[in-house]
Amino acid sequence: MLNTLLLIAPQEGPAGAASPLFTFLPLILVFVVFWLFIIRPQRKRDTERKNMIAAVKKGDKILTI
Repeated sequence: MLNTLLLIAPQEGPAGAASPLFTFLPLILVFVVFWLFIIRPQRKRDTERKNMIAAVKKGDKILTI
């Protein structure tokens, strides 16, 4: 079984060594997508909420859930 696994394993030599950029590229892409779709919109909502709370004055009517 070990011989079979060794035959299936990719053979990398000095000429076929992957650059560090291509090694980390998928991880970097996942982080960028995560930032674009989750972190950035959340920060925008937080900023809008803080501005709305700062604009509330005494006597304003507030509707809560």
